[in-house]
Amino acid sequence: MTQRMLLLLLTIFCTCSVVAHTQESSKTFLGADESTVDFGEEPIKVSEEQFDRISEIEDQFMSESESYGAMEMQVEDLKARLAARIQDFETKKLSVLTAEQKETLSAQRFQAGDAKLREQQASDRQHLRILLPILDKLQKRQSMTVLEGPQRKSMKLPTAPADDQSVEHVGDHFFFKEPLILNRDDQLSILSTVCNYRSYIAFSGRKFCGGFHPDVNVRIVTEGGTIQFLVCFGCGEVWILDGEQTLLADIESKAYESLQTAFLRNARHRDPARKGVFK
Repeated sequence: MTQRMLLLLLTIFCTCSVVAHTQESSKTFLGADESTVDFGEEPIKVSEEQFDRISEIEDQFMSESESYGAMEMQVEDLKARLAARIQDFETKKLSVLTAEQKETLSAQRFQAGDAKLREQQASDRQHLRILLPILDKLQKRQSMTVLEGPQRKSMKLPTAPADDQSVEHVGDHFFFKEPLILNRDDQLSILSTVCNYRSYIAFSGRKFCGGFHPDVNVRIVTEGGTIQFLVCFGCGEVWILDGEQTLLADIESKAYESLQTAFLRNARHRDPARKGVFK
């Protein structure tokens, strides 16, 4: 029984690893002689020719995503079957224990779960400690502008010439200067979403999607300054900028759908066949 379980685990691990490692590369083009490619967590400097070649390889991978999607479904089926077998295996093991041994096991599991819960609560508190004061400033908002970012059509992040007057840069990212024209319903939808603290979840870690690339910048002017919400629909993350205070967070699923719907309905620089996002 144990050997068969390990064999199934190995099969799933190997299949997932092929997909994960293929998607794992994240690239940053810094200049003519300054390119880096991340292999997992390790950045490696490469030539521009190597950089472009890796981009081609990743573009080819994305074009073959349907076949990998089928593989992913097979992996999910294997995982479900394995979970059922493991549950049956654990149930049979428990049946051998005495009542006293079961109580000891239950107490140990409670302690482990309680420690994990405390760790998560600490992360949530830190998240809210930064988030809530920022959102509180939105109560004295004066105006809202929504800027569109460039559509990402490959693993290579979009770039713009330094003298391009049609765009403005925010950190390493850029947006088209001409704001989107929103009807009242879309304005209220976006505003209510970004102002709701439930729209944000404590950051869960790096996503293997090629790097954070904001599709939209929701910019709100308040009495105290301008707050920006840079939203990446590819990884479902938002980078909140309030002066020197910043927060990277994940977006709750319903908030994600609401923002994406309102944005795509008004976006100008989008290919409808790609649904306007890189995902």
